[in-house]
Amino acid sequence: MNYLVIDLEMCRVKKLYRKTYKYASEIIQIGAVLLDEGFNRIATMCEYVNPEYGVLDNFIESMTGIKNRDIKQAPKLTEALEHLSDWLGDREYKVYAWSDSDRTQILHEIKAKNIESAKIDDFMKADRWICLLYTSDAADEGLGVD
Repeated sequence: MNYLVIDLEMCRVKKLYRKTYKYASEIIQIGAVLLDEGFNRIATMCEYVNPEYGVLDNFIESMTGIKNRDIKQAPKLTEALEHLSDWLGDREYKVYAWSDSDRTQILHEIKAKNIESAKIDDFMKADRWICLLYTSDAADEGLGVD
């Protein structure tokens, strides 16, 4: 079993666009670290995502260090998630995120953007995802979270 530790960065979506896109934020970066069974780092991935509705404001830029030039030519979310799935390959893995908000954000965007992809559906299976904030499984699994 491998462990994928994932972290998303998001930007805000202005109220003007929320008639079409009903959510307050949109993914602009997917960061991931893949660990093997012994919790040794196998690989890392950082993928910028070009938001369709969100705006990278000064607050988000200063907090994340992400600049408009980083996301302007980046792939849309579908391509970024499929790239992540391809990167994982046929490995068995669990996805560890700090909170449920990362998985929820991806699910919201899949719905709002009408994304249909078997690769993404497989990645998003609920039994793959573990929330570090609400579980002691991470400590039991040896991920160093108490």
